[in-house]
Amino acid sequence: MNHRNPPHPRVPLALGRTTAVTSFAILLLFSGAGLVQAISPSGARPALRPPEDTEVRLTRTGDAQFAAWSPDSSRILYARPSGKAKISTGWQLLTDLWSIDLDAGTPSKVASNAAYATFSPDGQSIAFLSFVRERTGEVKVWQKGQTKKMGTADWGSPPRWSEDGQRLLFATSGAPSKMTSTGLARTTLVVPKQPAVPGERLLFSPNESYVLRRHHNYLRVLPLDGSPEIEITARPTLFAIWSPDGRRLAYVIDSGELSPELWVANADGSAKALIAKGESEYFGPPAWSSDSAQLAFARIPGGNERQRHSRIWLAFADGHGLRPMSNGLQEESEPAWSPDGSYIAFQRRGDIWVRALQR
Repeated sequence: MNHRNPPHPRVPLALGRTTAVTSFAILLLFSGAGLVQAISPSGARPALRPPEDTEVRLTRTGDAQFAAWSPDSSRILYARPSGKAKISTGWQLLTDLWSIDLDAGTPSKVASNAAYATFSPDGQSIAFLSFVRERTGEVKVWQKGQTKKMGTADWGSPPRWSEDGQRLLFATSGAPSKMTSTGLARTTLVVPKQPAVPGERLLFSPNESYVLRRHHNYLRVLPLDGSPEIEITARPTLFAIWSPDGRRLAYVIDSGELSPELWVANADGSAKALIAKGESEYFGPPAWSSDSAQLAFARIPGGNERQRHSRIWLAFADGHGLRPMSNGLQEESEPAWSPDGSYIAFQRRGDIWVRALQR
């Protein structure tokens, strides 16, 4: 088994290599254990908010993948496979986007051909990418049942809302353009030109101050004010996630022999802290709490049935308080903290569950 490729089902993947992004752009907008069954306020439908230290199952399709929490922690977006598209390296998996309300308990389809979804800060809009062709996607925004096309972007680079909800940030190798008829303008950010690197992924920080350049062989931060690039690590990196305040990074290093390491560092590379070191296991991608104080991640034992035995662990971002999320023995993976800090959504055997944390 290749220990450099742990399971990571959250993002729709092409079955082959990724392509480097050569420029950046901004869109400016001008306008199991303790399973319970609660009752919605109307009494008509089961609610999906579990009591403290219990969990509920949100989906029952066996093919759901978590996408995003709404800012008020009342809804969850999730993706379901809908087809595939032929590309030069194999097939690109396609997904449809669904939403479920934790109070009403009713799922509804949001959009077809939708991936990398994210809510706007006010929760009224959803940005996502639609697959167009190899290495190319289209940024779209859903609002009040209507979907707008915003412009092309590189497939695999998730769009990100600015903190005030007035801009969408994403990576593109196309030329800048203005689309005044739709109330949008697209401009290229002025940053030092970077060489194209196959397999590199780019992620904007929530505070719009940095771009993270992640490759299996390095992790680097590019300040958008023109300051010199910062190397976080030159060791093989599997996952890297910005903290919600944009000041820190959580990242997983591939140390070989199924001994991954979870680290936290400031955006400038200082104050590095080792959170956990694995033994004969994989680590899944870490997830931050909304206050940037804690982390959740899956520990997945090596072996043929590793997913059935994976468990979610929690830790404070300064390195103390490492503990399992629950005492359950069922599969837990792909954690996602709710914005209000009360719940963690996670995957179990192809469905999405939500656990209420102890206070």
